[in-house]
Amino acid sequence: MTCDEYQEQVSQYIDGELGDKDSGILFKHLSSCAECRLFLRSTLELRSKIHDEMLMEAQNQLQAQPSRLTTAFTLPLVALLAALFLFLGITQFSSTGQYYQISDRTSVEFGQPALPPNPF
Repeated sequence: MTCDEYQEQVSQYIDGELGDKDSGILFKHLSSCAECRLFLRSTLELRSKIHDEMLMEAQNQLQAQPSRLTTAFTLPLVALLAALFLFLGITQFSSTGQYYQISDRTSVEFGQPALPPNPF
């Protein structure tokens, strides 16, 4: 085999795609070939740098995004507070006993169903 073929096997080995028998043959070649050892070392270093950069990019993206936990609690809390204020406002307003004139003949207390005028 040529060094180019062994270097292809180096890539397969790093990717976990090289069988045990071929790995043994590759390492036997690496023990006697400085060029292929250099290729292995530089390939591992390159992949390590790429991995580190991808990891740092992912961490930066996570830090830039608001916490999902915060978002998950903020919206329901706002909705609950709005419903509470609406409920308190309605109950406070209806407990004052105010009447509203709907027509000339009918007045209705807030919160009570309107009854048709008595024909008698």
